[in-house]
Amino acid sequence: MIDFFVLCGKNEQLYGKLKNSGRANIVPLRYIKCKDEMNKLYDQIDGIITKPGGVTISESLYKRKPIFIYHALPGQEVINLHQLKKLGLVYELNYWKRQTQPMDEFIYALYRNKSQWMEDHHQSISLYHQQLSTIGPVDFIEKVIFEK
Repeated sequence: MIDFFVLCGKNEQLYGKLKNSGRANIVPLRYIKCKDEMNKLYDQIDGIITKPGGVTISESLYKRKPIFIYHALPGQEVINLHQLKKLGLVYELNYWKRQTQPMDEFIYALYRNKSQWMEDHHQSISLYHQQLSTIGPVDFIEKVIFEK
């Protein structure tokens, strides 16, 4: 069984509904403002189900977590989704509302069966990390301003 940690943010209605659902594998979490707490949460998880926004995607990529996209809003999120799929960095959960197999079983099977997508994802995420800058923002600014 998969445990779901659901970031409810400040949505108290969602938090209450999940808290009272009686499902032990669903853990609703209120807004987390502490960076260290969020970091610990990212370290605990095996993957993330999200929309293709900015911060969550960036954190998940940095932490090398498999990313499952369930929906993208028109505009920037659709653009992000196309680029992330092209790079092999996300799995789009197409038509999840119409699936006959529960989503948790489907995702669990991807992990359990060491699916081709998981293997490809590990390679894609490694390539992605190779392209990241090794210099931090402060060092970059100092280099640009003071070294000519």
